[in-house]
Amino acid sequence: MHQCNIINDGDYDNDDFISFQLDSNKINLHYSQLTKYSKLIRDRYLFSDVIDFLPTELQKYQEQFGITISNLVLFFQLLQQNYNIEEDITLTYNECKDLLKMSKYFEVRKLSYQISEYIKRHNFEVDFIIQMIQYDIQTSEENENSLIGDNNELEKLLSMKIEECLSNE
Repeated sequence: MHQCNIINDGDYDNDDFISFQLDSNKINLHYSQLTKYSKLIRDRYLFSDVIDFLPTELQKYQEQFGITISNLVLFFQLLQQNYNIEEDITLTYNECKDLLKMSKYFEVRKLSYQISEYIKRHNFEVDFIIQMIQYDIQTSEENENSLIGDNNELEKLLSMKIEECLSNE
C-alpha cells in the first residue's frame, strides 16, 4: 500500500505560494489565486511553469507593449485584493490603460470589467480627462493614430469646467 507523505509543518496555506523578482520588485502571490482569475494561466501554466517562465514572459510583454514595471506590480497588488477596485483607490488613466492591456493578455475578465467601470465613473473629472488627452497625444505621436481624436464631448466637458481646468497644473 502506498503512503502519502503529508508535511506536518502547519503551513499548508502556502503550498502554492510563488515569489519571483520583477526588476527590483519582489512579486508574491498564490498560484491558486492567479489561476482563479486568469484563463491564460489556467490554460498555459502548471505551478512549476509559473515560477520558471512567467517572470521572463512578463519582461518580454512589458517591453513589447510599453507597460511600466510599476503598473505590472500594481496588477499583482490588485490580485491580492481579488481585483476589487475600491472607491478609495485612485488610478491614473495610464494605469487604467496598462491594466486593461494586462487583463486582456492574462484573460482576467473581472479586472477588465473593474477598470472599465472605474473609467466610466471618472471620465467626467477634469484631471482624468486631461490624463486621457495626454495619453492620446503621447500614443498618437508613437502610433500616428488618435484614440480620442475629435472627441467633442471631452472638449465640451472641459469647457463647462473651465475654472477647474485653469486651476489644474
